[in-house]
Amino acid sequence: MSEKADNLVDVIRSRVLSAQLPRYLNSRVFAGLGDGDVCVCCDTAIERSELEYELEIGPEDDSAPPCVMHLQCYQLWFGVLRSLEIEGTHLRAAAATAPDGGERRVPRTT
Repeated sequence: MSEKADNLVDVIRSRVLSAQLPRYLNSRVFAGLGDGDVCVCCDTAIERSELEYELEIGPEDDSAPPCVMHLQCYQLWFGVLRSLEIEGTHLRAAAATAPDGGERRVPRTT
């Protein structure tokens, strides 16, 4: 992994642990082309030529900003959640859509 990616993983991990990013994997993730929204992981715009992942993080609330990520940022965020589960950090376990499009269940930490 490049130094830039390592730094982004550290940022994502910090934001997950401080609840600035979702701490669990939801069962609904939407993907499509970007429309200029800012990625919640890297703080840069997601251009029309890039894939955007939007996480459904709770009840519909039109006043809440969208939780959108670049495809690569989503993959890093997903990896951070998995590593926190492996380390035993308590995160809510839920059905997940994996970065490769498959369905996964995150094991509960006891």
